[in-house]
Order: sequence, then structure tokens, then C-alpha cells
Amino acid sequence: MSSPLQQDGQRLKHSPTRSGESSEASGEIVKSSWRDFWKVHPACDVFPPMNADELRKLADDIQAHGIRVTIQTRTAEDGQLYVIDGRNRLDACELLGWHLVDERGEWRGKIMEHIEYKRANHREIVEQVVSFNLQRRHLDESQRAMTAAELANMKKGKPGKCSNLSIKPVSQPEAAALFDVSRTSVQTAKKVLDEAPAEIVKAVKSGKLAVSKALQSIKPKHFASVTAFMRERRP
Repeated sequence: MSSPLQQDGQRLKHSPTRSGESSEASGEIVKSSWRDFWKVHPACDVFPPMNADELRKLADDIQAHGIRVTIQTRTAEDGQLYVIDGRNRLDACELLGWHLVDERGEWRGKIMEHIEYKRANHREIVEQVVSFNLQRRHLDESQRAMTAAELANMKKGKPGKCSNLSIKPVSQPEAAALFDVSRTSVQTAKKVLDEAPAEIVKAVKSGKLAVSKALQSIKPKHFASVTAFMRERRP
């Protein structure tokens, strides 16, 4: 099956010194990275990528057992190409030295049998991103509420660290429905995100603290008791 790049005749812009081209200074050829050509959909930003240790473990697993979950790519209604699920798997493959794309950004080699192409609008992609991640991640209600609040907090044209995109914002009720939590939980989570200390936010995201308990930390008189509670739960 031909890739969206072939179907649409589209090429993503990249700098003249991108990987995959020769370097006059070194005289070396550097393989292209998939990230030189494909964007990760902004909705993925609410699910943090793996750290270096986790990525190394994933790479070791792929080396031993191969890729066990299909990588999902989409062409959105604006023609933009996205990886919507599998960025960690792709990065792990490159960590193993796999050459995933050619100089035009076309998938190459054994990775091709693990790529699924579809067309979808941005709203459908957001729903699919959430669904794929919830299937794999064992998030409690507080973690889901926090992630839903982050998704609902993404503004049109400013999706995380990505370039401006014409993605309609997700409302709190919509985010609550996607993550199977109440709108009240999402509102509480948003308040925690906006006003709680960073260590409290991190504790909720990691599943160590309930969002309702985290809300108390916003009030100075309760902060000491919440931080003491967190210390007691540390191994």
C-alpha cells in the first residue's frame, strides 16, 4: 500500500541540512529520522513520552520480540500527516539503528508492515489518540481527570509546543466524556493544574495523590498536611 506521501504528492518542509544529506564539514551521511518528515499530533502531548530509561527498555523488547502494536498514522482534513500512536516505538527503533524513512520521508524496510494509514479529521484523531492510550495505560480517575483537563486546556492555534494548527479546542464536557470522568472532576483538575505547586501536580499525574486531596494544597492552611501525606506515601 502506498503511503500518504505518495498518495498526496506531499513533502514536509525541512532545513537544507536535515539528516539524510551529506555534511560538507564531516563528509558523512547521516540517516534521516522519521521526525524530519512526520509530525506527532498535538493531542499526544497530554500523554508524556517515555524517558530515556523507558525508551531503552522498549528498544530491548522490540529487539527481542519485534513490534507488537501497530503504529497509527493519519492524514488530517488539512492534508497534514501525523503519527498519532507509536512515537515511542518509532524512537525506540531508531535507537536500535533502524533506518525507518528514506530521503523523501517514505517509510522503508521492515517498519512498513507495522504502519497503518487512514484519513480522519482532527476531532476523530483526538478521540483515537485518547482511546489508544487509555487501552494501554492503567490510569486512575484522578489521572484521567488531569489528562482531560490538559486536553481541554489546549487552545486553538497553540497546541502544546507544536506549530499553529487549525484544531478546534476540546471543551471540558467533551474531554470528560472522552476520559470517562465527570465534568466536576475535570474542573477540579484544571484548578489544580493552574494553582497547585508543581510537586502536587506531579504527584497527581503519577497516581500518588488524588485530585481532590491535591485541591486542598491550594489553600495555605492545608498545604502542610498534604505535603506530609505525600511524604508518608513515599517508599
